[in-house]
Amino acid sequence: MNTTPSPPGPQAPTIGSDGQPYGQMVARDRFADARSLVKRDQPVLVDGGAHIGRVTDRYLQEYNQPTVHMFEPIPPLAQMLQQKYAALPNVHIHPAAIGPETCTIEFNVVGNVMSSSVLKPSEFAGNLHGEAMEVKQTAPLPQVRLDEAITTPIDVLKLDLQGYELQALKGAEGLLDRTHIIITEVEFIAMYDGQPLFGDVDTYLRSKGFALHNLYDLWTLQNGQLTSGDALYVNTSFNT
Repeated sequence: MNTTPSPPGPQAPTIGSDGQPYGQMVARDRFADARSLVKRDQPVLVDGGAHIGRVTDRYLQEYNQPTVHMFEPIPPLAQMLQQKYAALPNVHIHPAAIGPETCTIEFNVVGNVMSSSVLKPSEFAGNLHGEAMEVKQTAPLPQVRLDEAITTPIDVLKLDLQGYELQALKGAEGLLDRTHIIITEVEFIAMYDGQPLFGDVDTYLRSKGFALHNLYDLWTLQNGQLTSGDALYVNTSFNT
């Protein structure tokens, strides 16, 4: 008789003290996790790659009196954000990209405006998404270092910069030891030419004292290969 125990099957998720599920392959909410880690009522929050403001809207739901810094380099989007949040003095719009130096950069606007980047789309991305990743316009736009644009400690730094996240982190080195949480988009296949992948971002952040907390919203190709997601990192020098 075979007495080898069968491996356990999938388990139903358990609900933790923070109200979020945990267990085998459980999908969690990155902003709810950040909220459970950052408990201050008046945090400083950064929305890097603000687009149309969905993340800032979530920030405003999660916190009572946050100070939010939004960075969006595409002029029509930045102007829309300025109008949308004009009545909120605690929300600051920075019409610029964030990167390793303060300068003017060539920005690639693609068919799907939300996928526009300082980097050019890769051949792989073009084959996968077609015209949505085709460069429609290259425009000179302002870029700033985050540690020059902001001088106060940061509670949550969110980056969605279409492959340019590591460059933005290098422009925030003067702030990283005073940054509690980082939420960054990560790629496992290069969607942009010269794009650092998850391993590069992970190595850099670990060298700066951050630990990976979890991965979120993972995407795959039809064959199951992992392509992208979001990662939440916690500064290990902070008590959480």
